[in-house]
Amino acid sequence: SAALSGALAACCALYLLLGCLAASYFGPDTAPLVTLNFELFTGGAPAGTARPLWARVVAGWVTLLPLLTTTAAFPLFNGVLAANLVHALPPKLATPTVAAALCALPPLL
Repeated sequence: SAALSGALAACCALYLLLGCLAASYFGPDTAPLVTLNFELFTGGAPAGTARPLWARVVAGWVTLLPLLTTTAAFPLFNGVLAANLVHALPPKLATPTVAAALCALPPLL
């Protein structure tokens, strides 16, 4: 219980810190999805010069991070939803495989 409370407090504090820092740095032009603000990250390169390769790699990684984390979590979400759905299916279709397929197909279409 104490470990869970500490973990939640730490996560909350980090999210608040990162949100405040992003809002103060990007100002009113902060994109709704904060990682999109890094799309044009220059790595400190002067205006009019080419961005260093490392800056383009960092910008690409940060921009794609939400896609990667959501895609990685999809099997977990699908498994939980299928475990709940299997009890609501007609007896003839109430198998974990059918439930998983029914849950996985709509997002893929």
